Amino acid sequence: RVVFSDVASKHDHIMRGACADLFVDTVQCNAHTTACDILWSGTPMVTFPQRKMSSRVAASVLCAVGCTDLVVGSWDGYREKVLSLLRGSRR
Repeated sequence: RVVFSDVASKHDHIMRGACADLFVDTVQCNAHTTACDILWSGTPMVTFPQRKMSSRVAASVLCAVGCTDLVVGSWDGYREKVLSLLRGSRR
């Protein structure tokens, strides 16, 4: 489900990230500041880095916080990781 919302304070912005079960990163141009925000909220994120720098930032963020298992190397791995995390979600 996609939820649209209005602009919020930084605190509220971070807190609403916790409402999600999973952040599925876009591949061509992925999360930069949003990657930090979503991880700060405690929500896991899956990313599949590509060749361009703009598609590798989220992987750098995940690796920096020790979540290398959320960085995948193939389309099949991307799909499998997302489905696995959603099936195991407790939210």
